[in-house]
Amino acid sequence: MRLALIGGTVALLAAMLASPAAAETLEAETQAANVGSYSATLNGKVFKQFKSPTALAGYRFGLTSSYGTEIEAANLTGQNGSISIPATVEGLQPNTIYHFQAGIAGPWGEEVFGKDMTFETAPKAKFTAAKLPASLKLEEDTGNPLTFGIEGGTFSCESLSASATITLADVMFGRSSEVALVPSFSGCSALGIGVSSVKANGCSLVLRAGDSGTATGGMGVSCPEGAAIEVSMGNCAFSLTSQTGVGPISETVETNTIDVQADATGVDYVKTKDGQLCPFNGTGAKSDGTLKGGATLSGTNEGSPTAVSIIH
Repeated sequence: MRLALIGGTVALLAAMLASPAAAETLEAETQAANVGSYSATLNGKVFKQFKSPTALAGYRFGLTSSYGTEIEAANLTGQNGSISIPATVEGLQPNTIYHFQAGIAGPWGEEVFGKDMTFETAPKAKFTAAKLPASLKLEEDTGNPLTFGIEGGTFSCESLSASATITLADVMFGRSSEVALVPSFSGCSALGIGVSSVKANGCSLVLRAGDSGTATGGMGVSCPEGAAIEVSMGNCAFSLTSQTGVGPISETVETNTIDVQADATGVDYVKTKDGQLCPFNGTGAKSDGTLKGGATLSGTNEGSPTAVSIIH
């Protein structure tokens, strides 16, 4: 974790009088942030003197002191005193300096902001193993299988695994920040119907390392040009096309493995057939798919288990 500026708490005080009987004292305090590769938790505080009908607190952040993005962290209606307003921002870029500033808006239109602060996101997180080269294997949790949702229907497999290999050079040069895992499917069904075929067609599942410890990573699909993972069940069919940024995917580093949990929406797919008995709503490209469930990422070196982890 690296911060361009740590601590340096600054408070701005503004006393706004709507009337002699209705004074409101507002204070915004900007503090350091807990920073990873793709996300940061901002830990500001605000101070309110007197309970007012409404007050909102939040942050402005962006690549410059002009910010560009605002997030609401707390509704302070009826609260009083010193109040912490933690907020997590996601979708950040690794190795990048961001500006941020805490603020509070009072009930009569007044706004008070803390000092402009900066943080620098960590370098890309990387998958690694205790012994390299390592063969990585992603196997779904049989009690909570990875399930793809499409317009009220679901698709899952009794066994879904994917494998890849990483080397010392991959880790040293940052290439293991993402691993392209070759998938294998068996015992698949959709909508309660046995699926006649699932063809990978040379496509891979891409798993992106999140911040070390417990953090949000991502998943995607990488296919050769013109190819897609095809799922067919008689007159019903759909395909998963190349895409990145499927998330959130939480990754928890266990003793020797990484627990992967998916709770993603906005997954892209293409419905290629919509025949009789299909509960689909026409064919064509869609982006309302979901991915839920769990899996475990483990590793082996020359056939023996080796611990896998996430590092910066």
